[in-house]
Formats: sequence, structure tokens, C-alpha cells
Amino acid sequence: MVSVLKDLSNHQKCTCLITVDNCFARYNTSIAGLCESRWPGSGECSAADHTFIWSGPTDGRGLYGVALAMPHHIRNSRVSWSPVSDRILTACFLHRHGKMTIIVAYAPTDVTDAAAKDAFFDELHQVVQNAPPHDITAILTDANATVSCSSRSDETKSAIGTTFVDLRTSDNGRRLLNLCDLNDLSIVDT
Repeated sequence: MVSVLKDLSNHQKCTCLITVDNCFARYNTSIAGLCESRWPGSGECSAADHTFIWSGPTDGRGLYGVALAMPHHIRNSRVSWSPVSDRILTACFLHRHGKMTIIVAYAPTDVTDAAAKDAFFDELHQVVQNAPPHDITAILTDANATVSCSSRSDETKSAIGTTFVDLRTSDNGRRLLNLCDLNDLSIVDT
């Protein structure tokens, strides 16, 4: 839904964001990573009960873009945020046990050339590595990946849960497993 916002006036954007805000309320969602937001540049805006931060394209093509939506009471605990690229943003929040770094990422599709996928996953790896080691780190991503239970090996068993139903692991899935292995992360869902 957010991908249609790039061509809308400010009034239309607010109306659309209020609709998104209502969806969060209906599904009892507190925070959400949005992919393909397509908003140019980076920024922050509020609509109804939520604040949206985004990192989008700067080349005028209107492709990709990521955003993070949060209710105002969570926004108040935000320490910082950084637009990394048109596919990655990070935000740091205070919580009762310390700090939490949230990374929103949108991977190239599986049919994209290997060089573009390498560049994305290398950049994502660097962002994860730059997160403070004592922070809780969560990645909200559309990895454009499939991961099957049969991918479970000694190296990846800690990264893969028990709920995967995909029949095969895609190239992006292998890249995602490698990212998890390098950074001691676990996949909740693909």
C-alpha cells in the first residue's frame, strides 16, 4: 500500500497513512517494517497515531525504499535512526533492558544479478556488525528468500526454526543463512 504514495499529494499521503495506521490498530501491530515504500530521500512524518521514518531512492527512479512505522509512544523512546540506503535503514530504541537496534531491509529479488545481491547482503552484514554488541538486534526484512527445513546443517541449525515449509532454499535463502551464520542470528519466518 505504501508503494503508491510516491505520486500522491501531501493531503493524499496523509489519508493513505491514516489508512495504514488503522490497519495497525486492527491487527494490534506496534511496529512494522515496510518495503517498497518508494518515498524519495529520507525523512519522518506522522499520521494519526503513528510516526513513519523512511529511507528511499535518491536517483529519481522511484524504486525500492524502506520505512519503519511506530506508534507515537514508541517514537518517544527512539534514540536515533539512520537512512543507510534505498534498501536499508536502522533505528535504535531504549527499552527496559537497555537498547534495541531495528534494521529494516529490502533485498533484491532472487533473479537479480549476483553482483547486486552480493552488494546488498555485504552492506546488510556491515550494518548488523555496526550495531552495538549489547543491543538486542532485530532485522525486519523482505529477503525475497525461501528457506527449507532440509537446509538445516550443523552450520545453520541455530538459524532455522521448525516452522519452515518451503520445499527448496533459494539463492537469497542461502545468502540469508550465511548472514545469520556470520552474525549469530535466527530466522523467524521467510
